[in-house]
Amino acid sequence: IDACLRKPVRRAQLFDALARVMHQPAASPPAPLKENAEARPMAAPHQSPAAQRDNRTRVLIAEDNVINQKLAAVQLHTLGYSSDVAANGREALATLFRAAYDIVLMDCQMPEMDGYDATREIRRREGSDRHTVIIAMTANSMEGDRDKCLAAGMDDYLTKPVKMEDLRVALDRWQPARRGLAAPHTESAPAAEVRAAPEGVLDESVLEGLRALQDRSAPDLLKNLIGLFLDDTPARLEAVRDAVQQKQAVSLARLAHALKGAAANLGVLSMTQTCAQLEQLGRSEETHAAPGLVTRLEAEFDEVRLLFRNMAGPSG
Repeated sequence: IDACLRKPVRRAQLFDALARVMHQPAASPPAPLKENAEARPMAAPHQSPAAQRDNRTRVLIAEDNVINQKLAAVQLHTLGYSSDVAANGREALATLFRAAYDIVLMDCQMPEMDGYDATREIRRREGSDRHTVIIAMTANSMEGDRDKCLAAGMDDYLTKPVKMEDLRVALDRWQPARRGLAAPHTESAPAAEVRAAPEGVLDESVLEGLRALQDRSAPDLLKNLIGLFLDDTPARLEAVRDAVQQKQAVSLARLAHALKGAAANLGVLSMTQTCAQLEQLGRSEETHAAPGLVTRLEAEFDEVRLLFRNMAGPSG
């Protein structure tokens, strides 16, 4: 088997998988446990000798959002790490106990089983026999979030959108050969407050970072991420509006959090800020102001969709 896709299959996922299979060398060995086609590199990276030495370290990405999956996989591949993807905490548990991984990048907010519960269960099953390094990835940067991650049994903490340098430092810190040398629970740099661009819509520095990454690893990374965002967001907006109309505060917080992370990874400041407000309303169960925010969020997406389509140019 050369690729594996999970139903329902999205058009972008199918296209990427077909392109990879049709262009890979016939003699290339199969990669084990590819839970999601997004975990495979989209192009041969330009790796430094130091990155190539790190290939023995296996990383599991536990993340439900396909945009975040793709971005994390490309970042890891560029840094020289092999990776697989699990779409929620339950899949992460199943994958971890079929094969050994050195490091898990654990999203905190996932359906079915979140990152906190998954980490607690991993630690319970491991006992004193082994210790898999778990690095939290969260779109929250509020005080107390890091302590909550560490209390659940995680080893380190990164805030989304995860910058390449922060990821590199965290992975270097937890290399198997260096674990005894590094101070445990070293705090990563706090996430900067979201800065408003002159127009308050897009953060060009994030987009430039993605362009720089695709030059080294995946030539169509930014185009693919934008396509996934434009394809997935309408359904997410509909789910957010349904949660508001039905006054489901818990669902609202979860859905807004997920959309916030996807928007932040593409530098969509306007939607990131509005999603953060909706998430906070959901957490506080004060949803009376939510309908107006949802209307604003939909208008912001319309504006972003036009900007991204103009950026991508005509499709061929």
